[in-house]
Amino acid sequence: MNVCVFTGILNETPELVKENGVSFLDLCVVVPTYRTTKSTNERTQISTYIYCEAWSSGAEAIAKTFNKGDTITIHCTAKNISQDDDRIIFRISEFE
Repeated sequence: MNVCVFTGILNETPELVKENGVSFLDLCVVVPTYRTTKSTNERTQISTYIYCEAWSSGAEAIAKTFNKGDTITIHCTAKNISQDDDRIIFRISEFE
């Protein structure tokens, strides 16, 4: 099953693009994670940047609803760019 769920903060205000009548947007969700150093027991925050895309009505709703700094939870699927390119794109299917 290919299901990913992330909760984080929008890195930038999403900008809706329309191409050939199809709406889409790219966005980045910053997800904080924490590490504890064993020797000092010090807790450090590390940010993970999740790059996503949304299409059609989902893209339009995200663009109308969210701005930079807002907290968002996204449900998405992970997809390789191509067989020869191992980069991953997360395609949003639901959000809250």
